[in-house]
Amino acid sequence: MIGVLDYGLGNIASISNSLNKISKKNFFVSNQNDFDRASHLIIPGVGSYLSAMQILENKNLTNEIKKFALKKPILGICLGMQILSTKGNEFKKVNGLDIIPGEIVKFTEDENPLTTNVGWMKISPIINHKIFENVDFNVEFYFDHSYYFKPISEANILAVSKMKKNFCSCVVKKNIFGFQFHLEKSHKNGLKILENFCNL
Repeated sequence: MIGVLDYGLGNIASISNSLNKISKKNFFVSNQNDFDRASHLIIPGVGSYLSAMQILENKNLTNEIKKFALKKPILGICLGMQILSTKGNEFKKVNGLDIIPGEIVKFTEDENPLTTNVGWMKISPIINHKIFENVDFNVEFYFDHSYYFKPISEANILAVSKMKKNFCSCVVKKNIFGFQFHLEKSHKNGLKILENFCNL
């Protein structure tokens, strides 16, 4: 059964509804005891890196997520992707889950004159991974962010997107995946990636 992490930052109802559309049984993971019931874990998130990590630490969930990552698939969406990194820089430097080595950095004006990225954008796969099976890359996905994931190793870049320059929009490390765009808002292609993840 698919576990959706419920820690107060993210539209978990929307994720659950998306999973229901693709006929994947799911439940909300809100305490340490719930992790054993999940075959896969989805970490959603909207808000600040600092708040997310403070909440996870206060709820004693950080170690549970790290232990889960050693044996089962995890999918981070938007902020849920970003906290998979080693550290974030929103408001101040904050330690992340450090599951995929890298740093969350703000767009520079040279990379993006608006310094935020809200709206529809294409992604270009760097790795031919089965999580992208039967996904149409001619269509766009929905983004809403001002910071992006900068992995230490290029081997962890699953896909990129382009504004003035390319930036990492998807990351991967073995059974761990992160997507900067909102799968649950990206219509049938977002649902297809979600389905592919659930089938891993």
